[in-house]
Amino acid sequence: MPETNYTHSYRSVYNLTAYMVFVTKYRKKVLSDEWLKFLQLCFISILKAKDCELVEFNGECDHGDHVHLIVSYKPNMNVSDLVANLKSTSSKQMWQNYADDWIKIALNQLNSYCNSSHR
Repeated sequence: MPETNYTHSYRSVYNLTAYMVFVTKYRKKVLSDEWLKFLQLCFISILKAKDCELVEFNGECDHGDHVHLIVSYKPNMNVSDLVANLKSTSSKQMWQNYADDWIKIALNQLNSYCNSSHR
């Protein structure tokens, strides 16, 4: 008999997973390998605090624009609240740790926009 990954609680047996894709603003290709590793650690800590688990994490290095997550959660968890919490908390942590990099990227994009609009 194949092994199942069901979780047993007092009155229920479940295996709930959600597949999520988070995309950078305007699909800008800014995610480096270092940032992907940092995001993975962020998601793990956020989910652990919510009594959830990060089953799988994947993203494109070399300036990718999105990450894929498979999250295991409990039946009493509201998925929309979980997604909102993951997005807001990971964004705040990225700003706290990589603010200088974000500012450089924003200024570079602003300069390229201004240069292209004057032609």
